[in-house]
Amino acid sequence: MSERSGSSAAAPRLHFSLTHGRYAIRLERIGTLLEPRDVRPVPLAPPTVVGLAVWRGRPMIVVEPAVLLADPWPGGGALFLRLAEPYPHVAWRVPRNASLARDAGSDDGLRHALVDPVRMMRELCEVEMER
Repeated sequence: MSERSGSSAAAPRLHFSLTHGRYAIRLERIGTLLEPRDVRPVPLAPPTVVGLAVWRGRPMIVVEPAVLLADPWPGGGALFLRLAEPYPHVAWRVPRNASLARDAGSDDGLRHALVDPVRMMRELCEVEMER
């Protein structure tokens, strides 16, 4: 699910923190960073799904990475991180404390677990299909 940032491939990343951990996502996995939109709940959706929002006239599934990562939401404001292909219709709700870093190192000198949202979404879809 994740690898430690500090691996051989130093690439620009978006860093964010949840309650217990610090995480990084390679910028190539991000389509757009958006201000939060009106999110409509989806009845009977799994706990990872916050709801549906509309972006440029198209539905967008808002997912809670805090649930995927088993790390509680820290509270406070949020941003929507719309994923790049193959999941441009999915956005992760990330804390407003997200920041850009130009390399594998952190802007605060701390290590971040590198998460791959594309792989995590594939795994989530496989689990939901088995239910």
